[in-house]
Amino acid sequence: NGCILRVGWSHDELDISLGENETSWGYGGTAKKSHDNKYLSYGERYGVGDSIICYIDLQSNEKTISFARNGKNLGTAFTLTPEQIKKPFFPSVSSKNVKFLLNFGQQPTRHPLQEGYKMIAFTPAPLIHPCVSGPATMDDAEFVMMVGLPAAGKSTWCENHAAANPDKRYNILGTNLIMEKMKVTGLTRKRNYHGRWEELIQKATGVLNTLFKIVEKKLERFPRNIILDQTNVYESARRRKLKNFAKFGSKVAVVIVTSGEELNKRNAKREKEEGK
Repeated sequence: NGCILRVGWSHDELDISLGENETSWGYGGTAKKSHDNKYLSYGERYGVGDSIICYIDLQSNEKTISFARNGKNLGTAFTLTPEQIKKPFFPSVSSKNVKFLLNFGQQPTRHPLQEGYKMIAFTPAPLIHPCVSGPATMDDAEFVMMVGLPAAGKSTWCENHAAANPDKRYNILGTNLIMEKMKVTGLTRKRNYHGRWEELIQKATGVLNTLFKIVEKKLERFPRNIILDQTNVYESARRRKLKNFAKFGSKVAVVIVTSGEELNKRNAKREKEEGK
């Protein structure tokens, strides 16, 4: 589908795509609700000109998330567990090739709210929990370039480092992450190459190069801490890629070294399990 919009709620550690991890809950225009990468039929399809209201009830005995389309209540989409409501919720959107407007209360709603609900902008200040915002300026922004052979452990280091420093809000860029987001009928392509690894990596590399251009254009307005998760073993490649991140206040290279014997074991396992 060339145009996708999914709206809903998430905890602060939302993954890139709403509804694809344990900490986010979404409702998409294809009439599917999603949580933890599980998609179920819900509500109605929506598209151009429609108005979607995202409700969350954390005060009733039963804590729920529900939605409305053009004023029509679509019923409960998710019932939240006691464990899930221990963390604050944030309104969230995932989109692809779609323009949309968000209304948090800065203007009247097109359709009346359900009784007992109010726009999030009118939530009392003591109940508002700030999200971690990352760097304020490019001088504060960090760029980390990974260097290492395939299967050396770069992606594992990236994930562990980002998890250990949640206040940094690292954005990990790399072909692995892109391939994780390539789906066919809800299933990732990454472990289903079917002999087309070269074709897949070429497409993922093309997407990554496009992201580099976006980084250059938008980072001064929206600074981010970024980790580049690629092999980067050639000096010429490192110099070329660094040009996209020249304005970062901090630039660091992390080199992962693994023994030849261990690399051979990992590559053999990867070939057997993933076909590459």
